[in-house]
Amino acid sequence: MSRWFPALLALAFYLAHQDFWFWRTPRPFALGTLPAGLWYHAAYTLCVPLVMIVLLRRYWPHHLEDAVLTDASHDGATDAVSTDRTPDAAPAQLGGPRA
Repeated sequence: MSRWFPALLALAFYLAHQDFWFWRTPRPFALGTLPAGLWYHAAYTLCVPLVMIVLLRRYWPHHLEDAVLTDASHDGATDAVSTDRTPDAAPAQLGGPRA
């Protein structure tokens, strides 16, 4: 895919959020009760996190994280940057109870 795809997708969702086409539409009702604008916004709200998950999984710059972790391990500062990403690692790092 193009390197511009994430930016274009974010721009498309930004423009889709400005739902000016439903501002003055009292009808039709979705499911018989919700105004069209509210139904549209609810659907939009459910789609945005899914798009963000796809963008983050596909386009997150992992090479930058790897560079930071590699630099920290070369400096001997392994305690400053934890490479352990298990849920049990967080309480010990924050001074919580240790197993």
